[in-house]
Parts: sequence; structure tokens; C-alpha cells
Amino acid sequence: MKRVVAAIAGLTLLAVFVQPGSTQDRVPGEVIGDRIKQRMEKRRLERVPRLNGAANAAGAGVGYESIYIKGQLRSFMRYTPNRVLVAGKKAPVVFVLHGAMGTADQVQAYLGVNAVADREGFVAVYPQGENNRWNDGRPADLKAGKQSSNADDVSFLNGLADALAAEGVADPAKTYVVGVSNGGFLALALACSEEARFAGFGAVIASMPKAALAACKPSRAAPVVMINGTEDQLVRFDGGPGKFGISGNAPPADVAKHFAALAGCAGADDIALPDADVRDGTTVTQRRWTGCKPGGGVEFYTVKGGGHQAPATGKVSGGSVLEVLLGNRSHDFDTGDTMWRFFKQFAR
Repeated sequence: MKRVVAAIAGLTLLAVFVQPGSTQDRVPGEVIGDRIKQRMEKRRLERVPRLNGAANAAGAGVGYESIYIKGQLRSFMRYTPNRVLVAGKKAPVVFVLHGAMGTADQVQAYLGVNAVADREGFVAVYPQGENNRWNDGRPADLKAGKQSSNADDVSFLNGLADALAAEGVADPAKTYVVGVSNGGFLALALACSEEARFAGFGAVIASMPKAALAACKPSRAAPVVMINGTEDQLVRFDGGPGKFGISGNAPPADVAKHFAALAGCAGADDIALPDADVRDGTTVTQRRWTGCKPGGGVEFYTVKGGGHQAPATGKVSGGSVLEVLLGNRSHDFDTGDTMWRFFKQFAR
């Protein structure tokens, strides 16, 4: 009996150390609590109909669903709040795109969007990039490690949005997309696309190549919200070459100005946000364009002192390890809350 107890204890300890997004400052009780929540979420996901009748994607892991788009099997995760399940009606949907070398489940823990979905009543969908990357239109020589993807991710995301609407899950007029880093580059590329199914676009610690920005002239006024740190050493705030070979990008503020011009905005207001955490080494200014065309709007958040990190105020993964690797993470405002507050103003 003692050997059985010891074995169970050993497995529990192992689970504590291998949890995605766990950090040194978390205690075992917190991790166990998260595991219970994950089991509950698995049961909830099992009640959600699978698209195209497909089962879990092979090797994808707990909670992943699969769908065929143009003959390719692609996977995603989704979080459906109980209130949405009970209502049984089409709901707003927010697509959340992970960064390069990230995964759908990791970005859930990193951004904490599910808590916002619970409170506000929308479905959060987390698509998975092929080989953990997105084909955001940038040539490989401008990307980190010169690594790129040839996947047709625009068709994947548009097709998934269409399928969710056809299944009665998504309100097609209120489907939005936000991406982090590589995912943010793809979100901005979608904002330039005439075929994109989305009513609003969010980009966090991302920009656009200068050539792509010059060519971006969608006929509609695309609502765009961006968040960038002044000390980001990968996607540089000044548009200069970043770490790991990232280059060729326009300064993020110029990207926001471009979309504001496309939306015919007349002016802009700068608002200093409260310094909610004086210890994080950051302060934040929000630029909100005004007088835009109907259906258009642009906001740009400058995180002074911020690194290659998405701001967060609640309990999310990351911690001191990511601070060392990627720079300061602001705790003055929350990315998920900010994105939803912006998105819910717009419909297609």
C-alpha cells in the first residue's frame, strides 16, 4: 500500500512540473486547482458538437477538435461558456492566434481570454498553426530563424469561421480575430484581405512588412487595435532589425496610422492609463482615433518599457522566466479585456 501511495505522489509531483505555462512562483495547490479546472473544461468541450463530425486530431491532445479545409486536416480548440451552451444560440466568437512556436493551449493560459468569455458571453476559438507557425505572408528571410510556413492559413481561418456559423455556433456578423506576435502579423494581413470573415482585428506585439503595408488598401474600413512595447527586441518599436533575424517591418505606430487613414479618421486622442503596477517597469498610453467612417475605428497602445509581451492583470501564465527572455510584461491593463471592449463595438 505504501508503494502505491508513493507512486501516486510521484506522479502528482511530475504533473506539477510538466504543466504548460507553470512557473517557479506557483505552488502545488494552485497547480492542482488548475488541473481540476482542466478536467471540468474537458467535460464541457465534450458537450460541444464537433465540426464536420471529425474526432480529435491525431496526437493533438486533450480538447483539440479537427476540421477539413480544402482537403487539409487542421485542428483548433474552443472555449464555450456555460451561459452560451445553455442559451443554444449563435454567439460572438473571438479567434485567438498563438505566436511562433506556440500552441493553442499555451496561448489560452498566457492571455486569459477564457475568463473574459465567461463574463461577456462569447466563444473563444484557438486555431493551431501547422508546425506551430502561421503563414502570415512574410517571406522567410524576414522572420525569426528564417523559418516560415506554406500553409494556407487564410483559407483555414475563413473556412473555420464559416463552419462555426453553419453549425449555429458563431454569429457571422460578430466574429473577430486577435493574434500574438506571429499570430498578430497574420491578423493584420487578414485586416488587409477583402475575403476575411472578421468584423475586427487585433495585433499584439506585431507589425507588418513595409511592402505589405504599402499594398494594404482594403475597400472597407477595417477596425484594428494594436498593442506594442517600446523595448520589444523582436518586433522593434522603431521598425529596426530585431533579434533572431526579424527585419523589414514598419514601425507599429505607422501601421496603426495607416489603418486610421484608410478608415478616414479625423483626429486622435492620447490617454495615459493609470500605472496600476508601479513595479512592472511600464506605463501605457492609449491613442484612440476619432471621426472615423461608420464601421471603422483604430486604437494603438504604447507600452513604454514593455518587452515582447502581452499585458495582463489577472492570473495568467508567464512569470519571471518569460520576463528574462522577452522583457517586461505590463500589468497596467489586460489584453483580453481590451480586445473585447474594442471588438464589441463592431459588426460586419
